Amino acid sequence: MHLFSRGSANPMGNGHFYFVNAHVTSACWERGKDCVTKDPIVERKVTDKNTGRMVDLDPDWQIASEVIGYRIHIPGVFTALMRRSSITQMTQKVVGRRGDGTLSSVIKSKLVEIEWLDLYYKHKFKNSTELSIMFVMDLFTRQGQTGRMTGSIGMTSSEDPLSSFAGRVMRPLNLNLKPKYETAFFYDYSHNVFVLDFSNTAKCD
Repeated sequence: MHLFSRGSANPMGNGHFYFVNAHVTSACWERGKDCVTKDPIVERKVTDKNTGRMVDLDPDWQIASEVIGYRIHIPGVFTALMRRSSITQMTQKVVGRRGDGTLSSVIKSKLVEIEWLDLYYKHKFKNSTELSIMFVMDLFTRQGQTGRMTGSIGMTSSEDPLSSFAGRVMRPLNLNLKPKYETAFFYDYSHNVFVLDFSNTAKCD
């Protein structure tokens, strides 16, 4: 028998990866304008056609994981396969505590093999054959068997990498400051735009 503490890795787990009770909270259709919460796509479930699998690339290290084989389904909108992608930007989300349960990380990937289920959304997404997906994951609570995720699905291009590794971060000049509130940033050379990614910066007690 294998014993493991609540909220820690289960060495006998099946590694299944899927969204639970996830749904669309807003839609952003026009550049430079606020997202809206009154849209037919809002409150639709974000579920799956088949579960994915989260695997450790290095079983001895256990912090280099990737998700494979996950097919996302938004009823009445589309189904699509999320290309395999590894976690990035792993950082300590919960301050004042230690252990794997305090961590959060990001998954950035692309949705391919898209099957549009409604011409309206096919038009809204410009008949795209690929979409971008990015979300942040953390444990949220040890009193259960699921974590928490929040993220977005949007447009992509050939210049948008499937995933990014060893990204640059901004951090306070005082390196002894805890927590450090590191913030990832990117530079879009084609549009001369500097982008700050605060999605995995916020901390909690």
